Amino acid sequence: MTTIEAALVIGGILGFLAGLIPRAKAGCATLFVIPIVMLIYTVIELNDPSRRPDALDALYYIFNPLWPTLGALVGFGLARVISGFVKRKKPDGS
Repeated sequence: MTTIEAALVIGGILGFLAGLIPRAKAGCATLFVIPIVMLIYTVIELNDPSRRPDALDALYYIFNPLWPTLGALVGFGLARVISGFVKRKKPDGS
């Protein structure tokens, strides 16, 4: 599994968990945490003293948060759809 696939899967799991929060607005607000944490991770990764600077380092600020965020959006939508099916009332007539 590549790092992009791992980021998509981890983001999907986190998004799914955020989608299970009963209030949709609160769950959607928790999705903002994922790109913020990834930006902090990128800053820490790029400031490592043992790392040599590269000309493409600026792209890390775009693509490091991108993949987990896309996975989280898909996971969030999937959780909201599944919870909508579970909470849907069944007809009383037999």
